[in-house]
Amino acid sequence: YLTLERDVKARSNSFYDAYLDLQEHFVKLVLEEQGIAVKPQDTCGAILRRAEVKATFTQVLGLDEYTYNKMQDYTLKINAHKHKGEKTVQAETVANYLGVFYQAASVYAESRGITPDGFDPGYYVSILGIFEKGEPGQQAGNGDVKKQLAEIQDTLTNITESLKKSQNAAAKPRGSNPLQEEIDRRKFAFSLKSFIKRSVHEYVWVGAESDFEKAKSTTIPWILVSIAMMLLSTIVTSVSLGMYSTFTLIENIWLILALCLWKYTSVAEKRYLTYKYAENSALIFEPDADGVLRWTVYKKKYKWFFVLSCLSCICNFISILAGGGAVPALAAILELLTLSANIFVAYKVADFFAGYGLLRFTGMNEAGTAQVSLIFEPILNELHTEEEYVKKFPGIL
Repeated sequence: YLTLERDVKARSNSFYDAYLDLQEHFVKLVLEEQGIAVKPQDTCGAILRRAEVKATFTQVLGLDEYTYNKMQDYTLKINAHKHKGEKTVQAETVANYLGVFYQAASVYAESRGITPDGFDPGYYVSILGIFEKGEPGQQAGNGDVKKQLAEIQDTLTNITESLKKSQNAAAKPRGSNPLQEEIDRRKFAFSLKSFIKRSVHEYVWVGAESDFEKAKSTTIPWILVSIAMMLLSTIVTSVSLGMYSTFTLIENIWLILALCLWKYTSVAEKRYLTYKYAENSALIFEPDADGVLRWTVYKKKYKWFFVLSCLSCICNFISILAGGGAVPALAAILELLTLSANIFVAYKVADFFAGYGLLRFTGMNEAGTAQVSLIFEPILNELHTEEEYVKKFPGIL
């Protein structure tokens, strides 16, 4: 940072290098604390393009997507600025770049329980070119920017005064006012939306911890039984028919997908971070208007190959009865058992993951003084504080 500030005072285009170094060190620090591996040779641009890094900043820390995208955008633009042969850096550029970095650093600070100071672009304008001859702030282009900053400051002052008047008015007893009620409702909606954007998002399996472990421990063995049945059926059916049929191939493709279901079930947690759930699921997840990852439908490959594998079992069964061959009775029985096991496993897996019926949002309140947790029921479209929900439904969380 000191190098960056020195470059601002010199109006040097080395500001871009210093800014990139500062942002890269900051990003690597955050990821190291979150347990995400980053190689020393990885560049800032390459790191920011990783999906898990974006999820960490936007979902875990609550950074808005606009700012994250600007971090990527400025990283790309830095090389363009340097290759244009610019000898100096402009005030507007300094204010914009540092404003984005400040926003990202502020979100990180809030996640650590630290209240950040307000960003003051005027400070950087005042020191821009201070090492050059002449009075600081008088270089070409600075006057317009300082004028804009003054106008912004006036606007902020007016907003602050208006808020104070509103708070004083709210403190006085008043009758029912539909307009004021609508204003209050919109303020609450805005505050809630802001909280959700910066909070940690988790899916919660509905039930006690013991119920979750019991459901998990009964689902996993059935998946393994289904996989074993498919392997055994593949061998016996191939021997019986004297060939490796297309129907058996389809069954084996479903076997591979069943291995994925086993992995998804094995790593499942009672409180599941939304981005982790999305990475380990047969479901498709899409962000809603608040940036919360919500599941929509099953992935096509799971739907289609489950249906095709069931039909393949039936087709293999018919082929075995029609063709005879070696051990036809055993092969036919195994095909029917494999069909039954696959259907039962599909039901068990769907039933287990249907248990993730709640969304939990955890973050700091607006004042940054306390941690708040909210519970959302998607089916009923109801929102509760965690304390209220625990009292209403003990043992669920």
